[in-house]
Amino acid sequence: MESKFKIFVMVSIAVLGIAIAGSTFWMLKVLNTSQTQSMVSQERPPNKLKEVEVGDAIITNIASEGNGQHFAKIQIKVGVDASDTKNYEAFTSEFAERSASIRNELINVIGEQTYTMLSDTKAGKEKLADEIITRLNKLLGTEMIQAVYYEEYFIQ
Repeated sequence: MESKFKIFVMVSIAVLGIAIAGSTFWMLKVLNTSQTQSMVSQERPPNKLKEVEVGDAIITNIASEGNGQHFAKIQIKVGVDASDTKNYEAFTSEFAERSASIRNELINVIGEQTYTMLSDTKAGKEKLADEIITRLNKLLGTEMIQAVYYEEYFIQ
């Protein structure tokens, strides 16, 4: 009886050892594969963003919820998809030519925001950036603007 128990324990230990070795080998293989895929995606980013100057800071009144008057002073750069050099150069040329209409659109977008919304810095900045991206892309008939970078953000 005792020898059967020893055999059972030895077989159990051997099976457990094989199971541990197999699962370790499998996990290392999975981790290596995912790390390789991660490195590939880092080597080939989906797009390259280049910063494009919009100009001086925009200073404008913003929508008020009460009797007080508020204003915003915001200076931005836009992140433009530069993965296609020819399209990027055409975009920057048009962007420079249409600077007055772009600044006008920015004044309109910022002026439509409320003091409360812009004062909530994180959510307000994100919402404003999304609106700027949408409106400028629509104005220029493109989808190349993908980010907004705040150089100055002052609300009073």
